[in-house]
Amino acid sequence: MRDPRLVEIDFLMDLEREEQLTIRGTGAAHNDAEGATRLYGTDPQRFRDMVHGLLRGELINGFLDGDRYAGQRNGFTGDGEMLVLMTHAGRVHLWNIRDELLRNPDLEPFGLRSAAAWDRDLFVKLRWATPEAPLSVMFLDLDNFGVVNKKHGHPIGNAVLRLVFQLVSNVVGTRGTVYRCGGEEVGVLLPSATLEEAKGLAEELRLLVEREVHVRVETLEAPQTVSIGVTSFVDLLENDAVLAKVDKLMRAAKIGGKNRVEAAA
Repeated sequence: MRDPRLVEIDFLMDLEREEQLTIRGTGAAHNDAEGATRLYGTDPQRFRDMVHGLLRGELINGFLDGDRYAGQRNGFTGDGEMLVLMTHAGRVHLWNIRDELLRNPDLEPFGLRSAAAWDRDLFVKLRWATPEAPLSVMFLDLDNFGVVNKKHGHPIGNAVLRLVFQLVSNVVGTRGTVYRCGGEEVGVLLPSATLEEAKGLAEELRLLVEREVHVRVETLEAPQTVSIGVTSFVDLLENDAVLAKVDKLMRAAKIGGKNRVEAAA
């Protein structure tokens, strides 16, 4: 399967060049949907999720069955066609995304640095860690995220991920770098941060996610929470040993009841 970043770039370039795309729904037109995804080299669900995300962000306008339903914003429902039209704000925003992806291959589709960048940066930063300038590492995982996807669907799940990733990036700011290490797993490298400083940052983040996500993603009936492991290193270790340690702490937070921070040197 193709890199989803390239799928999105291809899709956006077609929107820009043609100014509209006609995409079939998932009912009787299922074969047409698969034909469209063959064009972009991805699976139908990923393709539909991408378009839904653009609709929610008001970056494109969707109309069922072309002009017959003009003025109605909608997604893939029934057997109808969706005529996709770029908005001006959407065109500017999406070309900025494309430019950033091309300039920064380490950027993953939701805007964080990639797992490959995590492996490389962790390797390098461990070699600079000293007792006077430790490397603190935070590893977090969304609690019960599989339930969110199953109950509300992948578009809502993606909205939750994007918001959590944004909150993590905002809280960390210039103090460190944020990476997407897996589906809903996020790693944070905090050079020269003590364990107590990193633990305080993790607790701030935990509270913010619990308070904000279910308010901004109104479909959620209950707060979304995260479990976070935090540790600090002053000696050279291999990447796998670091990940094993911080992952164990994150899992201890889940076993301890979730929505917790577990920290250890």
